[in-house]
Amino acid sequence: MDAKLAHPVDNEQPSPPPSPPAPRLRVQDRPAARYNWLHDLPRFERLAPDGPPEEKARLKEAVWLLSTALVVAFSWRVSELMPWALAVLIWISAGCVAVGGFYGLFLYKEQIDENGR
Repeated sequence: MDAKLAHPVDNEQPSPPPSPPAPRLRVQDRPAARYNWLHDLPRFERLAPDGPPEEKARLKEAVWLLSTALVVAFSWRVSELMPWALAVLIWISAGCVAVGGFYGLFLYKEQIDENGR
């Protein structure tokens, strides 16, 4: 009689905990981007003002793309852990960094005054 009253689910083994969600961004991709960024940024900074314009343009593009990719990767990983309100702030700040970097590298033209500064 007791066997009839026992619930069949009680005799089963507990199910394993759910596995964590798969990462959307591969961890192996970021070290390569960091390495390339650390390689290209000093080269870009060492270029003379009268250096070849095509090399300057290529390095500007590489530095901006790699910087933006690293900011997006960081924001993506951090925003997954935050409440939605903080995640929105993280993405807004990442967007400001990307747009500000684009403006600073491509659109801003430095003004030289009469003293050569």
